[in-house]
Amino acid sequence: MHRFNHLALVPAATFPTQLTQILAIQHILSTGLAPHNIQLLGDSKGGNLIIQLISHILHLVADVPTLSLALPFSNVLLISPWVCLFPKAEGSIVTNSGNDLLSIPASLHLASFVRECTPEAGYLYLDLLNAPEVWFDDIAKVASEMLITAGNNESLRDTITVFAKRILEVHPRATLILQADGIHDDPLFDFVVPSPKTIGSLTPHIVDSLANDWNDGYFRA
Repeated sequence: MHRFNHLALVPAATFPTQLTQILAIQHILSTGLAPHNIQLLGDSKGGNLIIQLISHILHLVADVPTLSLALPFSNVLLISPWVCLFPKAEGSIVTNSGNDLLSIPASLHLASFVRECTPEAGYLYLDLLNAPEVWFDDIAKVASEMLITAGNNESLRDTITVFAKRILEVHPRATLILQADGIHDDPLFDFVVPSPKTIGSLTPHIVDSLANDWNDGYFRA
């Protein structure tokens, strides 16, 4: 089994350390909670980690414990997920650099940093935008419903949109929502500065998605 320290942070702890940790969800399942009563929610790199988990279920990572599901998870919500390990200074990374939390240098540096700290064998699980064509064909067997969101003013908008469209092609109950005036991780700021006047248009969709599908379980990356 992959060993990791208690900090488990890049670069000291590289792939698949964090994936191995999220497999603690197996303990939740062992208590008798059914997968269809569990919702997975991740933002930014947390969204990437959830998709790593889905990829691992569909395409086993060597030396990482398996996670077999009798039924799919109820719902997967990905807020501004980071999906590209090889971004380019083009498209929304350039046009939204002055509007978003992530500037051009930050977007390119963070991806480069993670890439340099990741064994090449792990690229397949982190660089989700460039996954093989059939990689997510069976994703509906892992998640009954999916909601993928991005802000129209965020640097990662284009990569998220391309990734989401691939998911929509193979998952009949997947949805992509672009927040018209949103930035990276925009809905999280609605809870940092709570006020009816500052609630963005995306947050109610996320709350409704959780509430409509809520049963007994919830797990956040």
